[in-house]
Amino acid sequence: MFCTKCGSQLGEDQNFCGKCGSPRLGSNEAVASPAVSAPDGLVEELSPKLEKLVGESIQPNERVYIKLKGANPEALICTDRRVMILKIGGRTGHMFGSGVFQAPYRNITGAQVCKGMLMGYFEISAGGVQNRITTFHGAVRAENCVSLTKDLIAKFQAAGTFILSKVL
Repeated sequence: MFCTKCGSQLGEDQNFCGKCGSPRLGSNEAVASPAVSAPDGLVEELSPKLEKLVGESIQPNERVYIKLKGANPEALICTDRRVMILKIGGRTGHMFGSGVFQAPYRNITGAQVCKGMLMGYFEISAGGVQNRITTFHGAVRAENCVSLTKDLIAKFQAAGTFILSKVL
């Protein structure tokens, strides 16, 4: 099957297009979602393990607006329903598994990029999530943070703006 929006080939177990984020249309057709436009260039190809985790975490007919990889094996996913931070591997504190932090937009109270000279991190604030001052290395293991290198900061700032527009 091919994506109806960009024409990319979809795997049998994919619920959305990995290239453009469009939902897979099945025999029941996708549920119409409100018109929301994410900034261009915020859907990236992730590592195969992270892509698999995204596929397992996305619900049928859930539309992906943003899919960004962090500095480590971690990613920020924004859908029409929620925000997710995915982590895999030992560097993120998940030696033989993975972690999925998720929050519906209505629970999110903030999205910020904290940056230093060469590195930084993206942090989601939500009800029930303790915010703590951290560093790049602490963000790697924090469930509500994505560690960033300098070249990722602008994309994550745009993602934060998008998330806050969905909250308001």
